[in-house]
Amino acid sequence: MAAVGGKILLIRNGIRLRAKGVFSYSLGGPERTTVMGHTGPEGYSEKPTAAYCEGELTDAKEFDIIQDLYEIKDDTIVLELANGKSIVFRNAWYDGTGVVQTDEGNINFRITAKAASEMR
Repeated sequence: MAAVGGKILLIRNGIRLRAKGVFSYSLGGPERTTVMGHTGPEGYSEKPTAAYCEGELTDAKEFDIIQDLYEIKDDTIVLELANGKSIVFRNAWYDGTGVVQTDEGNINFRITAKAASEMR
């Protein structure tokens, strides 16, 4: 059987970031909401959502929060999954405040992108 979860790699412009734990992502598809009438569902409304990727990084000694996070403004970020897929985020920017949790050296990480695609 092939792996469907577990190990991930997070790469910014060809440089590996120290991803840890659980990551979430969205390709930014449409968000549909049911429109209800007096007799039941009438259909749906639809609005766009942004592509994003979020999780935690390790705050290593060589990690520079300003350069390695705040300067993510128009970058390509790749999330490689254990199942063989790669999620490519284009024109991505850092979408956070760089909060560090000192107990395990965790840094909150979230990027939002203009576009994302799934590669196999």
